[in-house]
This record gives sequence, structure tokens and C-alpha cells, in this order.
Amino acid sequence: MKKIIKGSVYNTETAHKVGCNDLYALYKNKARKYFLYDKSHNEIISLTWEEAKVWTEKYTPSEEYNAEFGTADKNTKDTLMLSLPIETKRKLECVSSQQSKSISQIIIEMVNNK
Repeated sequence: MKKIIKGSVYNTETAHKVGCNDLYALYKNKARKYFLYDKSHNEIISLTWEEAKVWTEKYTPSEEYNAEFGTADKNTKDTLMLSLPIETKRKLECVSSQQSKSISQIIIEMVNNK
């Protein structure tokens, strides 16, 4: 089945099937957009990455979830590239030096309110 939603093409014939259950199949198209195919109503429903992740975790075996989203735990790290005003970057570097902490550690502590 093929459907265009807000200019994006969702096609069950060309997309990668991430996982399925009795009623739905989750796909990811070439533009890396997720969608559900409702088997009983022959309908396509677009999903955000977060919605697809939650759906996969809830409705498919853990192997399918892990294959698509990985086996992240609280100690798993990822890389984030930021674009900051130069003055903000300088302030972060200064705080990093004063506290003998990495910029990553400073951001982690700020986000977690430590």
C-alpha cells in the first residue's frame, strides 16, 4: 500500500519492515520516517521516531526492538554535536577549566540538576 502524507511517501512495498503484530506492521521508509500499516483497515499512519520506538518496545519481541533501536541503558553514551554562540562556548570552557570537569559532565549535571 502507498500513501502520501504531508509530502512524504509511505509505501509498504519499498519500506523496511521494522516489526509487526497481529494488527499492525511498523515500517521505516527511505527518508527514515516511520509508519504503521493497519492491516484490518488497510490504512497507513505516520509516526514520529519516539512514537515508533515506544510502539516497537510495547508490541514486538525485544529482538525487533534491539535491531532497530539498540539496547541502550543509562550508561550507554552517544555523541551530540552542538552549535553554540562563541561566547557560550567560551563560558563553558572556562567553567570546565575552573571545575576540572569535562564540558559533557557539566551539561549532564545541568540537565540532571545535580
